[in-house]
Amino acid sequence: MSKISKAQLTEWEIKYGKLKEIVLDREVERIKDPKTGKTKEVIINAGKVGYLRKPDRATINAMTKTVRADQTIDTISSGEVVLKKCWLGGDEQINTNDRYYFRACMEANHYLNEITGFL
Repeated sequence: MSKISKAQLTEWEIKYGKLKEIVLDREVERIKDPKTGKTKEVIINAGKVGYLRKPDRATINAMTKTVRADQTIDTISSGEVVLKKCWLGGDEQINTNDRYYFRACMEANHYLNEITGFL
């Protein structure tokens, strides 16, 4: 796993603005404090993490080329465009292992919908 430092994240945020964190297969356990009764989450497995910058107009334009003949959008292909063009760094298995790649493409497509208002 390629761990991204806080300094690197800060540098990217200064350069690109708010980033999208893609997290896959993270395992969290909820533990209840017997004294206070409050529940806190403890990360058992950080999973696979990657970071995307906000897509620019060229990326959004490239994504629109994934529209099918029936005017529906192929979520994998459009997410793939966003993932490839906006990837800043993180666990490279997200890009090399199909188990993570297709899920990351769907996350990237959802991110595009969030920022363009197509939800």
